[in-house]
Amino acid sequence: MERKINERLRNHSRRKKNRQRGDTNSDYLRSEEQEILTDFTQQELEEMLIEDGIASKVKGIIGIGKEASVYWIEDNKGNDLALKMFRIHRTSHNFNSLHARSKLSDTGKLSIASGLCRREFLNLTYMYEGGVRVPTPVAHHEFIYTMKFLGDKYGSAPLLGSVNLKRFYIDPIEVLDEILDNLEIMFTKAMIVHGDFSEHNIVWFEEKPWIIDVYQSQRYHPEYQTTHRIAKIDALKVLKKDIYEILNHFEKKYRVSYDPDEVFDAIAKTENQDWIPTDLLSENIDLDAYIEEQKKVRFD
Repeated sequence: MERKINERLRNHSRRKKNRQRGDTNSDYLRSEEQEILTDFTQQELEEMLIEDGIASKVKGIIGIGKEASVYWIEDNKGNDLALKMFRIHRTSHNFNSLHARSKLSDTGKLSIASGLCRREFLNLTYMYEGGVRVPTPVAHHEFIYTMKFLGDKYGSAPLLGSVNLKRFYIDPIEVLDEILDNLEIMFTKAMIVHGDFSEHNIVWFEEKPWIIDVYQSQRYHPEYQTTHRIAKIDALKVLKKDIYEILNHFEKKYRVSYDPDEVFDAIAKTENQDWIPTDLLSENIDLDAYIEEQKKVRFD
């Protein structure tokens, strides 16, 4: 895959230079819409995925973000999957300096995107293994990873924010309780805080809430900060923010009022549970080897 990625990066650089020269007739130019969607056109992406045996078809776009785009694909066995591809260009990737980002080579940007993708996939794996209702992680390939597709033959399932639970005679209190239960499992078992927990990052699928988009999630250490984890005292600040966000949605839309401080205290005071398998404890985990071992149980 690396050779094909580098080739497409070179093409991207040529397109950029052509635009700067005002060459509107260049074969390398793409429409503004395609440029915004991703670093690759859908056709380029499909060709790359087919060549590498990752997918047989790209069926559509699920979502477009600043850091990544999510596609609906079909794998070689006919399974529908969601594929998240991190953006190599036109993305901040948490850079504080625009000048510093502009100085990075394409290879440097690819390396950063691949590292962030790997981190998100690993955090999703922690959540899944810990019992949080998230899309089942399937496989990781450089700056791309695949997971369970939440939807049916007509398309992806809706976000919680666009669903009126009462219209389907569903009690919002029961749904909120289920969401908070998942948030507690995430914090106490996976030892992760989401960081962007709202109705926009929860999918309503099969009459249940599914947590998605864990890009901003962070693992924490119960005592102190490490290279790969924030300290618990910092994680608690993120947890409180996440609780306020989701409670605010349910209060505004359904007039369901919970005391955020009471919810926070209930989750924060729950003892961390030592559940993590030994092979996941190492910060230098061989993620690819772990994925291969787990692939057979990746579909529910």
